[in-house]
Order: sequence, then structure tokens, then C-alpha cells
Amino acid sequence: MSARIEKAVVPGVFSLDGADFDVDNNVWLVGDD
Repeated sequence: MSARIEKAVVPGVFSLDGADFDVDNNVWLVGDD
């Protein structure tokens, strides 16, 4: 398992693991693989 940090600039709807998030700015994702 390795930690990952992703920065995404996504307008509209961002989908992650079957969940939808309404975003219009910078989104920081911190999770474990």
C-alpha cells in the first residue's frame, strides 16, 4: 500500500469510486492504494 496525493482541477461533476462530487475548483485527493 502506498499513499497517493492527487491534485485535480475539474469543472462540473467529478466522479470517484462511484460517488459524484460537484466541483468547480481545485480538488485535493488523499488516499491509500
